[in-house]
Amino acid sequence: MYAVVGMLEDAGEAIYNSAVLCGPEGLVGVYRKNICRSWVWTSDGARPRPVPRVRTLIGRIGMLICYDLRFPEAARCLALAGADIIALPTNWPQGADTSPDFVAQTRAVENRVFLIAVNRAGEERGARFIGKSQIVDPGGRRLALADTTEETIITARFDPTLARQKRLVIVPGVFEMDTVGDRRPELYHRIVED
Repeated sequence: MYAVVGMLEDAGEAIYNSAVLCGPEGLVGVYRKNICRSWVWTSDGARPRPVPRVRTLIGRIGMLICYDLRFPEAARCLALAGADIIALPTNWPQGADTSPDFVAQTRAVENRVFLIAVNRAGEERGARFIGKSQIVDPGGRRLALADTTEETIITARFDPTLARQKRLVIVPGVFEMDTVGDRRPELYHRIVED
């Protein structure tokens, strides 16, 4: 079993909003959130780090945290690094329904990866969380959905290696798509300009 856990990480010089991946071999990986909103978290000038992808016994797992999902580049970097699964611990509050209803499925299908989004449920200090944890396949289909605001556990069986099949052949030679291989990076230079 592998578990991705969101936490505050005390790194001595700073505290980070982090996700840790633990498995049978112990601590496998740590991701420190790069895109922070001041009303949720401040990184106090912490340097951005590359989005990591970790090889495990069950597949190659990448991690993002909450708001990171709103930036297509982060999920794309994980896909380009070979992630089969993107794990996303999140805090979707009331009013953030577009993230579980559209963005999670979009990131999975545009990158041809499995996306596992785990959201909070219930209420804390007046903030209500909408649940909707989900497991999405590379075609954008939900394999499991916690369509509740109560705590629950969802599961799904899937083969992570299916995320390595990036080319879709609907009609051979006529209707084929590869949203990773057909990229045109030379057209996107404005994405990396300040």
